[in-house]
Amino acid sequence: MYDIPFTDTELICKYLYEHGLPIEPFLSGARTPEGFTPEQVRHFRDDVQMKYAGPRAIYEEDIPIEPGCDLTVRRVVRYLTTQKHKHEYIEFVYLLQGTCREYVGDTEYVMKPGDLFLLAPGTIHRTSSDDDDSLLFYIMLRKSTFENAFLSLLSHDDALSVFFSEIVFKGDVNRSFFFRTGENPVLQQIVYDMYDRSRYDEEIYRRRSKLLFELMCLEIVQHHLTDFRAKNTRSRAFDIISVLRYINENLTEVTVESASSHFGYSRVHMERLIKASTGRTFSDFILHIKMRHAKGLLANPNLSIHEVAENSGFGDDSSFYRAFRKIYGITPSGFRNTLNINN
Repeated sequence: MYDIPFTDTELICKYLYEHGLPIEPFLSGARTPEGFTPEQVRHFRDDVQMKYAGPRAIYEEDIPIEPGCDLTVRRVVRYLTTQKHKHEYIEFVYLLQGTCREYVGDTEYVMKPGDLFLLAPGTIHRTSSDDDDSLLFYIMLRKSTFENAFLSLLSHDDALSVFFSEIVFKGDVNRSFFFRTGENPVLQQIVYDMYDRSRYDEEIYRRRSKLLFELMCLEIVQHHLTDFRAKNTRSRAFDIISVLRYINENLTEVTVESASSHFGYSRVHMERLIKASTGRTFSDFILHIKMRHAKGLLANPNLSIHEVAENSGFGDDSSFYRAFRKIYGITPSGFRNTLNINN
């Protein structure tokens, strides 16, 4: 059990919660909570004014994340219910202990210790924490940090990489991912240490926080990837992860019929599963995975364009050229030339 003393802000928020009082009059100065010093009240108003966003507020990356920093970790104020807001950065919401409620769009989720949300940019959400023992953390990071830390761990798996990157960066509004990690002591300590280090405004602590976040991503990918669920889809998490891994292992010959047969689904159900989980048709999703695979192969100068096409599941070079140009706006040979110039 982690023991973090209540701040002045939390003491006043708890007082308002227990007395059933709305927070707005106390923020505006129209009312003053009884039993608190003027300094405590000032701390409360200054602190909550920054956290209690207006309805549908939009936060840009540089609002919570200081220039030169990759991420920021904040502990959610106990007994404070935030208003609906969204942001342009990526956010992990992790409950270390206690209970709380996370609202994504219009849906309420009761979180348990170890529950972790990954919120894509543009996701409308709010949080309510009314538990003395609740320790809930927001891990706010730049898109580039997410790519370098999380997506890089999936580089060996083209299907999973395309799935997460496209949904996070190009997905629908209110796209979120949920991981039920349980009381994983390694993950708990990593998150707490990230929060503890992030309170110090020194470069060495910033670097340590980034390294800890990379360890957090590694722990998730290694041990909790199959615990994941995309919250605005109807598909079961384990099903889609298994399908993605099957696709990656059979990329050159996979079809909707072969995947359906392997998992015991009808073709229609498989199409719906992929569409609901990725926002793309089965054939379009496979095409994007093949293109990502081809880009990786083109970095190898020892492979001819024909070999790249063949190893990416294309029966002839012309169809490969057309598909590659359609997706990336450049021919495979042109893309390879840009790699040579950059190197």
